[in-house]
Amino acid sequence: MSSRQRRLRERERMASFEPAKKSVSPSKISLLVLVIVVGGAFFTWTQVSDRHGESLPKCPVGAAPVNFAISQATDQGPLYFCCSHCIQKYASHPETYSVQSAQQREALADRPRIQIRCQGCGAKLATKVLPARSGETPVFCTSACRGRHRSNPPELSSVAARYTYQIKCPVSGNLIDPGHSATMRGGFEVFFCSSACQSRFLDAPTTYAKNLAAQGIRWQP
Repeated sequence: MSSRQRRLRERERMASFEPAKKSVSPSKISLLVLVIVVGGAFFTWTQVSDRHGESLPKCPVGAAPVNFAISQATDQGPLYFCCSHCIQKYASHPETYSVQSAQQREALADRPRIQIRCQGCGAKLATKVLPARSGETPVFCTSACRGRHRSNPPELSSVAARYTYQIKCPVSGNLIDPGHSATMRGGFEVFFCSSACQSRFLDAPTTYAKNLAAQGIRWQP
């Protein structure tokens, strides 16, 4: 056989050659499925944890994440609880929960909040205010209010009550405007970025309940 014929036959053999297919063992498939399932579960758990307030301060009584829709006025400002039952337990023996209450206030000091009322006269602010933290410079509606605050500072309880931890409008997701709010059942205020969003919310409040829950306001209309 000539060298040319040998080359042709070699080409034909190579053209018809099919590499062996590697099979994946059932154990490897099971391991891959397990990794996907566990990874997906972890991601879902993380999302749910964030959504249900794992980063929220704790209730001083039940140690569950607080609900900003449930609060009790104190000399140091509002104290937040996870349920109305915990408020009753706190009211019976507030001294029992002094350490937990201090821990909640310390956690809230680092949490962004928005001032909704003038620190001088207590009137609702008419303009948007950027989120701030405890200790930052308060906002006043007039220079006269600023002077009144300097000469006669309000009590700590009044200062703390003039802020909200609801940062975003539940309808649009934009920063709230203190001038647009609605008082809901239970006596707490929900804030919006505009009158249009306020109207949309009041027309169908259940539609936006989950957006409030994402901010620590677990309320059902």
